[in-house]
Amino acid sequence: MLHGFDTGRWRWLPGRGPTAAVAVTVALLAVTAQPAVAIEQTGGVCSPTCYSTADLVRPEQPPSVSSTDYPADDNWHDGTGIPGEFTFGPNGATGIAGYHFGLAGALTSYVAAGPDGTATVTITPEDDGPNQLYVTSVDSAGNRSDQFVHVFRVIDNGPIVEGTVAGVGTPATLTFRPRFDDVVQYRYQFDGEPEQTVVAEADGTAQVTVTLLWGGARRLTVTSRTATGLEATTETGFNLRTDPLVASVEYPERQSSGGPGVPGTFTFTPRLPNVVSYLYSFRLGTPELSVAADATGSATLPWAPTTAGSHVLRVRSVSADGTRSPVYSYAFTVRPLPAS
Repeated sequence: MLHGFDTGRWRWLPGRGPTAAVAVTVALLAVTAQPAVAIEQTGGVCSPTCYSTADLVRPEQPPSVSSTDYPADDNWHDGTGIPGEFTFGPNGATGIAGYHFGLAGALTSYVAAGPDGTATVTITPEDDGPNQLYVTSVDSAGNRSDQFVHVFRVIDNGPIVEGTVAGVGTPATLTFRPRFDDVVQYRYQFDGEPEQTVVAEADGTAQVTVTLLWGGARRLTVTSRTATGLEATTETGFNLRTDPLVASVEYPERQSSGGPGVPGTFTFTPRLPNVVSYLYSFRLGTPELSVAADATGSATLPWAPTTAGSHVLRVRSVSADGTRSPVYSYAFTVRPLPAS
């Protein structure tokens, strides 16, 4: 028995009832521009001839897209968080039932066309810079047209973020400043951590104090909200180092100073919380030595070189839970003693 029609081809599948020998002919009807499938039975109890048609003809033109809020005129328009209307038209194609559309190439939404074949949608840009709205029309048989891409430029309305996070476990103050008028609230979140909310001051700004618990590549997302509900978002990426800071007055980094037998002191400062000690070595491949940290997590190491030339001090911190930071390599040169 014959079942199903798949992209213009009949498929033979097991079925119930009497078996019939069937002759299949596929033709393209010039008048209707539709393919017709004629099924002629040469045995069994069905009628001598039956017909099935399928419309596989795509709309002949891509749709048109227009917008007075975000026209494709190479000018900048306001802006992220502000909704705008876009009208889709059949552009001369007939039988248009609706439109698939979406930003950045993803056709994630659908809108039905009106009796005149047009449709109007509201889209709120979230990204500043050039935006691309992809639109394709679809007819009543489900055939899609070629895509049309409407390119428009969007001003950034996301909040301004000021301040620097110096290190893991170190409190930092961040200031949020609005680009919208009448901002009353901010939401902010570091990747992997809970979202927080802070009320804006009368001038639309807000300050928060944050303490991050881990480093590496991090991302901060801040969203401002106005009294009327308009929202705009800023995302900021940064890398938070976790290797310790190393400093020395007598033997500054990447400089030539001191000399054999001239004592110096190296200070280690943590970038991780709860540091209890440091592991260090002055020569690659030699066993690491340990120096205890004080209550602030810092440590000092007195040292006097025995030879002149280039030296590299490798240091990493150890936290109370056993966490070891990446190694920081501190390079410096010991000057030779003057000839006597």
